[in-house]
Amino acid sequence: MVSQKPKISVIIPCYNEAEIILQTLDTVANFFNSHDWEFEIIVVDDASGDNTSQRAGEREYSWVKVFRNNVNRGKGYSIKRGVAESNGEMILFCDADMSTPIDEVLKLEKYIDEYDIVIASRAINGAQVERCQPFYKVLAGKLGNLWIRLVLGLNFQDTQCGFKLIRGDVAREIGKDLKIEGFCFDYSLYFFKLLHNTPTR
Repeated sequence: MVSQKPKISVIIPCYNEAEIILQTLDTVANFFNSHDWEFEIIVVDDASGDNTSQRAGEREYSWVKVFRNNVNRGKGYSIKRGVAESNGEMILFCDADMSTPIDEVLKLEKYIDEYDIVIASRAINGAQVERCQPFYKVLAGKLGNLWIRLVLGLNFQDTQCGFKLIRGDVAREIGKDLKIEGFCFDYSLYFFKLLHNTPTR
């Protein structure tokens, strides 16, 4: 269900996800409906070569908004566009393949009153990684995480996890300044987090 000011906006950047996008939408919607949260889902199709955006629009639900980039711009641009279109009190970034189960948002939501940005982590003790990425992606993520921690002095074990919960007003303010459009957009997100002096967990 959706209102003018939903409790949460779920932003799903997509590229060639036609085969799974409907299942993803149903999974997310069923979860928030079962918890009686007012929500909206914003799908941003980054100029897919398949019919991702058409498939996403098949549900024709009032709580699903579908946008398609004219050309491939990158994950950062797609999320920034989704943020600009959002109305939620909170904003959740998540991947179309649901690599992080949607119910994990409950663990993040517990901290959102204390921290403006709450990030899921695959590196903390007790984390369960059921879908392993290719070695080169794991290595790139670890190196990128080390770099951002050294540069910005952030004591996070996993800066690149795609499952992030942000206060809506903070996300929309920071989103105006984000310049990096590719997969490294997280780095600029944390930079502007520090610039705006917003606490992160």
